[in-house]
Amino acid sequence: MDRNASQKPYGWKTILLNETGQMSIFIALIFQVLFVFFAMVINVGLLVHDKINLQNAVDLGAYYAAQKQAEVLNEIAHINYQIRQDYKLLAWRYHVLGTLGRQGSGSPTDQTLPPARKSNGGALTDKAWKNPGYQGNPEEEYPSVCVANEMWDELTERSPEAENYCFRRYNQPVPMIPDVEVIAGFVPSVQESAGFSKEAQRQQQYSCRNAAVLNWAFTMQMIYAYKLSVGTRKTILWEMRKNLIAKDIKDRKNESVREGVKNTILKNLTFGNRQGFDEQSFDVINGLAENQCSQADGEFLIPEIRTAPLLFYTYSDPDCQNYQMRGQAAVEGLDPGELQKWDPTGLMRNLAKAEPEPTSAFHSSLGFEKNPWCMAYMGVKAKTSTSKPFSPFGAPIELEARAFAQPFGGRIGPWYKERWSRSSPMSAQGDRLDKLTTPRMLPGGALDESKKLDRLPNYSRYPGDALGITSEITMGAQRHIFTGYASAGKGSKLKLAYYTSFDNIPEVGDSLAYNKQNGQQLNQFKLRQAEISAVTPDLFDATYYSIDPDVAQAYVAATNGPDRFQNVPALFGRKVKQIPDLGGRNDQEELAKFNTQSQIKLSVQDGGLDQSIMGKLYYVVRQWEHLLTAWAPHRAMNFQFPNERFGKCESPASEKLVIPGKCHVGGRTGYSVRLISRAYLMFQNWKIGGDGEAEGGILNPPKEDF
Repeated sequence: MDRNASQKPYGWKTILLNETGQMSIFIALIFQVLFVFFAMVINVGLLVHDKINLQNAVDLGAYYAAQKQAEVLNEIAHINYQIRQDYKLLAWRYHVLGTLGRQGSGSPTDQTLPPARKSNGGALTDKAWKNPGYQGNPEEEYPSVCVANEMWDELTERSPEAENYCFRRYNQPVPMIPDVEVIAGFVPSVQESAGFSKEAQRQQQYSCRNAAVLNWAFTMQMIYAYKLSVGTRKTILWEMRKNLIAKDIKDRKNESVREGVKNTILKNLTFGNRQGFDEQSFDVINGLAENQCSQADGEFLIPEIRTAPLLFYTYSDPDCQNYQMRGQAAVEGLDPGELQKWDPTGLMRNLAKAEPEPTSAFHSSLGFEKNPWCMAYMGVKAKTSTSKPFSPFGAPIELEARAFAQPFGGRIGPWYKERWSRSSPMSAQGDRLDKLTTPRMLPGGALDESKKLDRLPNYSRYPGDALGITSEITMGAQRHIFTGYASAGKGSKLKLAYYTSFDNIPEVGDSLAYNKQNGQQLNQFKLRQAEISAVTPDLFDATYYSIDPDVAQAYVAATNGPDRFQNVPALFGRKVKQIPDLGGRNDQEELAKFNTQSQIKLSVQDGGLDQSIMGKLYYVVRQWEHLLTAWAPHRAMNFQFPNERFGKCESPASEKLVIPGKCHVGGRTGYSVRLISRAYLMFQNWKIGGDGEAEGGILNPPKEDF
């Protein structure tokens, strides 16, 4: 036996039985698996990150697009409210200015004087005004324009004394100045008296002949101002309505919303997503351009409530033997020469005949209503292709995101009737929401209601109102302004001349009484203050309209791009501009800023309304904050109208900030924006046609491939 055998090195069998280093082999094998999992986690993480990033960017793009859609809707809503104010002004002028001379059939007393001339404002109540001087004849209770009285300069200039051709009963002759019988002709004073009598008779006949023309002329000046102002606003609104249903909406600066959406998305994408952004697959849809909602230049979406008001004027024949109430179109018997003076082009006589074609800007209008079955929304879709670091050789992975956003919470204006069926192009079911306005003109030319006296202009001051402008307190709300005109001297009375500067309305935008002598202090003119206070927002307005306290700052002054309305057709040869709220003028810097807030301040604080009866004018909006009646943000996912912010403003916005509603913290006006789902748009049980109307899906859901 070899003694050195135990000292020999390990043999191969020994080596095979050695376990040293086996973990290294397992680690080497497991590392490959771990690395694969690690790479997969990294890739999935990066992919999820890109997907989330793409969805967030598309959400922002949809929100941006809906915001621009909401801005157009807000502008349309405020212009629609301005049309309402034009109509209110027409009704006030007719019922108040046109009847200041209706003082009863005998000597005027505080009871028989119209409410705007009563000396005791405290006696006015909220009841229908019926002059006790005309009891017994129902026709006498209805107003008829008559400015041939001592309140107006034009008659005073034509008459040697204070005449009033307005208080006589209809269908009765006007007593004439009798002849002076000449008995002692050789006495000079007798001859002189007879001469005075003849001259007085001649002047009476002259003023009597012209009284009817003055009444007709003022009636037509009211109609002309109304139609021209409404026509200008409608022309701008039509242009905005066409933009609202366009495939690619333009914003206030006349720039493409689609391009704005794309830029918004690209600026919010990661580098990888931006590099793989698919231009061909990027798409933006305007829900209001879908299906039938975009037909007829937007008339199906936002149809006009056309109407045909009828105004009456007081007529007396050349012999002063016939005194009657006439419709505006009747000019037979009026002095042709005097007619020519007041209407040299024949334009007003043409406007008096009948309403023009429905497509005419000069067709009388109550404004516009929005079809609830056409839902406003914007949709955005985008794709990207991305490759990740641990899969460099495979095909890029495609990511797709889609989002929808919706303007909500605002109101363009009231429907004409309570219900709107899904198949109807207008609200046609139920009762009227404002039962006092002139009836709607239906397709074909018929009126929704055919009674002649229902066509007199009137309006509701609050929902459910049964009186409107015929209320004593409403007719007498500017009493303090008018009481002194009857006793004023010549040249200081009311003038028809204040209502002859309307040709430039499309450019300047001023349909109120205009006194050139007031110059830059135009709104200090008392008659103008009375008209501004007559259209001040009321409870009905605040309920049914989205009214911006400072629309000029929010939408007009904020526009720095090219003229959005440069291609709008001219009206009567005048270029059409976006015109301010009533009381403003585009040709004066300060008055161009005059707004709804200014109207409220002038009426409530600066004396436009009679302070002695302010407590009775419960329907008047007293503060601009009370116009903030839209949805306001209040806790996440709460889309109710919070009471603590409704009609309130904790912190008004700076004039430098463009904020609809002027409120930085508090209530809001107009449309806000929220993200919605595709399922929301596909819902088939919407109850949006009014109480009692059948349920259904909207008319403009997105296409299946979007």
